[in-house]
Amino acid sequence: MMKKRLLTATLTVTLALTSLCRVHAASTVDIHYNDWDMPMTGYLKDGTTYVPIRQFFNLLGGSWVTWDEAAHSATVKGNASATFYLNSQTAWYGGAKQTLTGRSYAIDGTMYVPLRGIAGVLDCDISYSGALRRVTLSTEERQEHDADSVYWLARIIEAESGAEPYRGKLAVGNVILNRVKSPDFPNSIYGVIFDRKNGVQFTPVANGTIYNIPSAESIRAAKECLSGTSAVGNCLYFFNPKTATKAGWIKQNCKYYASIGNHDFYLAK
Repeated sequence: MMKKRLLTATLTVTLALTSLCRVHAASTVDIHYNDWDMPMTGYLKDGTTYVPIRQFFNLLGGSWVTWDEAAHSATVKGNASATFYLNSQTAWYGGAKQTLTGRSYAIDGTMYVPLRGIAGVLDCDISYSGALRRVTLSTEERQEHDADSVYWLARIIEAESGAEPYRGKLAVGNVILNRVKSPDFPNSIYGVIFDRKNGVQFTPVANGTIYNIPSAESIRAAKECLSGTSAVGNCLYFFNPKTATKAGWIKQNCKYYASIGNHDFYLAK
């Protein structure tokens, strides 16, 4: 019995090492999303580019991945919606069963899926440049944004959520734009940020950090928000419950929506 267990364990380790060698023997490629060089590596194998699904959507923001052990599947939730199955070319998205260009697989607890399947989920075009060793996902329509809107939205995102996860940056941008649409607030991004009708609305305006140069991630979040990406629906308020000193009115008069990073987000009742 001991010999059988040892043989089984040895076989399992051998198969895992074989798979790992195959993955890392594959060609590596850079991944771009529109004009953004994503800080991750894809693996090109047998004509199919694979990426770690959880890392991809964490970087993209606005969506997250959950794992179902019983079904051996990874499900994307949030702005994107799909399910990929381990060791299978099958996925579900767009309301239908899809056949991928390769089989999803896992190495050391990380699930890799064909990038072309993710392109289908995001409704993106996909192209490959052998000379640059780059795979690019691109939306069909690149929306141009008013420079002033990006300028101020990126700065308030950076000042309020520079250390927050990407989804938290999107959420802060959503609140600003929701206020612009609301009749209870000024009708411009600049007006909302510097609104003093009921006192200073945002701490960065008071302490001057609103003028700090935003990171590339904050700029990307601003553009995503202006393009319609939403992380917190119609929320109009947010605050850090650990540091906020004037959040009583929000708690008493608004409806809690979600917590992202260090911020709580609220809807108007």
